[in-house]
Amino acid sequence: MAFHVDYWDYIGWKDELALANNSKRQRLYKHYGNLNSVYTPGVVKAGKEWRSWYGSMINESKTKVGQLSVEFKNNQLNAKFDALKQTEYTLFVALLGMNLQTKVKAGENHGKILRHDFVVLKQKSFGSSKGVWHETVTEEFFKSKHPNTAFVAWVEKTNNLTPVQAVATFL
Repeated sequence: MAFHVDYWDYIGWKDELALANNSKRQRLYKHYGNLNSVYTPGVVKAGKEWRSWYGSMINESKTKVGQLSVEFKNNQLNAKFDALKQTEYTLFVALLGMNLQTKVKAGENHGKILRHDFVVLKQKSFGSSKGVWHETVTEEFFKSKHPNTAFVAWVEKTNNLTPVQAVATFL
């Protein structure tokens, strides 16, 4: 997922896809020791800094952690994480934008049109009661000015930021 940050807005071009919470998330990754520094593009794989990402393949993890299931009905999100290791988890849900383009108006990429997929447009998080969530998520959460979207849900150990399990679908 692409978490566009807003800490570069001062250079004369505001990234319309950036969210302040994404900048905060990146700073938390540094705070927890998952990143050496806050920079762009900061790529994280399995919760840890991944500096050799360009041109590399992401290998699928073979570690069994449990099963995450998510269901929506009448603005109600019901999620369950049948974890193999019991601990406190936080559930995150996000609306992702696909096939997006931005025209860069200033900075090192001035004049370029950048293409983006899997951009976090909206995000919510919910505390855990040992892997079961019953939360309200209204239809408004799924509305976007971008026509191509996807939905993702993932769990992290509370106060850890390392994803443990995820599910996703195109909308």
